[in-house]
Amino acid sequence: MFYSFFALIFLVLSLGAHADESMQARFDARQAALDQRAAELDYRYAFEQHHCYSRFFVNYCLNKARAKMHAASAALRGEQLTLEHEVRALRAQQYAEHVAQRQAQEAAALPQRKAQEQRNQARYADKQVEHQRKLEQARVQSARSAQNVARYNAKQQAAKQRNARRSASQQHKPDADTAP
Repeated sequence: MFYSFFALIFLVLSLGAHADESMQARFDARQAALDQRAAELDYRYAFEQHHCYSRFFVNYCLNKARAKMHAASAALRGEQLTLEHEVRALRAQQYAEHVAQRQAQEAAALPQRKAQEQRNQARYADKQVEHQRKLEQARVQSARSAQNVARYNAKQQAAKQRNARRSASQQHKPDADTAP
């Protein structure tokens, strides 16, 4: 069921992505047409400006050309704003779909994530118990080592004392070889 859920989401998103691509292509075509019209408008304005300099009332002609250009560019700007609004709406819709998809994936993965978290916590607790056991073993080993060192030192001390007594007793005994 879990995998069928993701397959369904993938299918819907792939169809949505295809629709979004065609919408984007239409937006791009409309933007290209608006850009073309803006270029034509600029060309016509430049042409009329140039033509005005050959007339007697130059300023009147320039003002008239400028007014015509402003009216046409205002209409063009309105279309541009409409297109930009539609593009923003599409992007907002895509973002909302993306957020919904991500939330659905997170909701679907939540039981697995919780199970993994519980396994991780259990593993951590086991490692803590193992660490405590190793620390206790190290303390016991350290105590044994300390006892072994103490026994060894005691044996060494006893051996030194025996050797000292032997050497003292041999110094006090007259040598049998030197006796008359």
